[in-house]
Amino acid sequence: MKKLLYTALLLLVALFSHADENSLDKMAFNAAVVNNLFPQERVYLHFDNTAYYLGETMWFKAYVTEGVKDVPSTLSKVLYVELVAPEGYVVETKKYKIDEKGTCNGEFELKPLLLSGYYEIRAYTRYMLNWGKEAVFSRVFPIFDKVNGNNWDFKNMLDRRRGFMYRGEWVSSELPELDLKFYPEGGHLINGIETTVAYELRGEDGIAGEDTVYIYAGKNLLQRSVPTHAGKGTFLLTPEAGVKYHAEVKRGKKEHKFEFPKIEKEGVAISVTDEQHKISIKVSNNLEASTALGCAVLHRGELSHYQKYYSDNNGKIITIDKDSLREGVNRVIVFVDDSLPLAERQFFVMHENIQPGDRETAKLKITANGEPLHKLSLKPHEKFSVTIEREDGKPIEENTELSLSVSDAAGRQQTSYTHNMYSYLLLGSELKGYIPDAARYFDPANKNRAKELDLLMLTNGWTSYDWSKLAKKDVKLDQPMEKGITIKGTFYKKVPKKAPGNVGEFILYPQCNHPTQFEISYKDSTITGYEFMTDENGIFQINAEDFYGRKIATLTPSVTGDQMQDSIFSFCLDRYYSPAFRLFDYWERHIGLPLTDKEKREQ
Repeated sequence: MKKLLYTALLLLVALFSHADENSLDKMAFNAAVVNNLFPQERVYLHFDNTAYYLGETMWFKAYVTEGVKDVPSTLSKVLYVELVAPEGYVVETKKYKIDEKGTCNGEFELKPLLLSGYYEIRAYTRYMLNWGKEAVFSRVFPIFDKVNGNNWDFKNMLDRRRGFMYRGEWVSSELPELDLKFYPEGGHLINGIETTVAYELRGEDGIAGEDTVYIYAGKNLLQRSVPTHAGKGTFLLTPEAGVKYHAEVKRGKKEHKFEFPKIEKEGVAISVTDEQHKISIKVSNNLEASTALGCAVLHRGELSHYQKYYSDNNGKIITIDKDSLREGVNRVIVFVDDSLPLAERQFFVMHENIQPGDRETAKLKITANGEPLHKLSLKPHEKFSVTIEREDGKPIEENTELSLSVSDAAGRQQTSYTHNMYSYLLLGSELKGYIPDAARYFDPANKNRAKELDLLMLTNGWTSYDWSKLAKKDVKLDQPMEKGITIKGTFYKKVPKKAPGNVGEFILYPQCNHPTQFEISYKDSTITGYEFMTDENGIFQINAEDFYGRKIATLTPSVTGDQMQDSIFSFCLDRYYSPAFRLFDYWERHIGLPLTDKEKREQ
């Protein structure tokens, strides 16, 4: 593995052999090297159902991948999977060993003592958290009350909004009566530069709005715009510095007013156009001084295109062959030598004709007892045989990783979560926010999918790679690649405060370079012991051997009798790597997708 990595780095060095000529080239070179040194991991969980009852067991299989090709991960060996209650506390955390194929499987028992509601499952490796909480896999499930009298058709759930305590205050998931957000293409409104402005309109309940949006310059009405997909739409605007722009939405007798983002006097704007076989990137600016600019295209941090030019070449158009770009979410950024992006834009590349060696998909044909699944009728607990074949007739390789869930179609719950492993790794894991009905963006029958997908890029654009971090020479990751069960923390000596009125208060002194013992005991009384030293800051890290089930661990300071007198020792375990809680999107809490007024009219 290291040999391959060194080879890749040598190729990069050859590619940027003149990197010392300019700081822009150095930054692009650093970004390419960082991506090869620190490839990102992703995880997808395949569940056995779309909803559950209390008393049932939730089963899943996890697939952990790395790099831009989503090959099975060889980086981390521990996967954390958490069950999170609607109030925002972790009900249970489990750790699973990731095998050599990048997979593992597990379950959560939904105990009847829990309260029904919308529960979140999130999964991550510690290494993934170096790229923020957005990198975490997350899915929300409706959990209904326990089945009463074998009446599986009755689905009852406590009506409670998802919220949680944050710094002593309750954070509610309730949305404002009407919300309108603006997303200028490239990130900013620049004085005198025509810009496509995307927007997203939502109502109080989180449902996408269909109301007309009126755009004003001061008191003058400039234009009207109507959302075209999921409350999202676009309009063109050439902003002028000093003019105050706003939008109004009329709902009933009430008018809602929304201010535009700040207009920058100087800056750079990006416009991306998908022209079937090529991607055209237009870069406009109004910079007064001649400035060296770098333009880079990245896919998950991998540098696929880099070009340097000067701002004097205003309206520069960069054309890239689409087949030379990775399929999925790509990002174009324009930057200067201080490593800060002046503009950036996400766009999606979809290869209609997948080339050999690229990411390939195959449709499966599944039959049961020789019949198509939708024609199968079985009695409770009746056995049947399942046959899985490729529709194109090609054989399924023996080493193919496959997970299959079988459930009663009558009992399945319709939700807006339509991701599969392909769409999630390609799209969902790259964007911020929840994406309802994700399958529509990959459905060939959807004639508007290209336009809808670009709207999604403009409004949900997010990247797990920070350009300023990539371009730095020194990159430090806070979280390790765990190869086994890791226990980390700090060993303190607690000394009581002697000042009057400080009864029960202590001062913590880290015990530096201190010998300590660690023991793990199992229910059969087997004990495994470790001896270790804290470092110069009193921090310790133990890599325990693999085991399954539950064990009791004991940390014991190695101190003499004299040291124990008038002293209290404390171990503070490091748990900061648990991701922060988040608010659920409306569609995650909603069962089924109701028809919009427009869809009802079309019917």
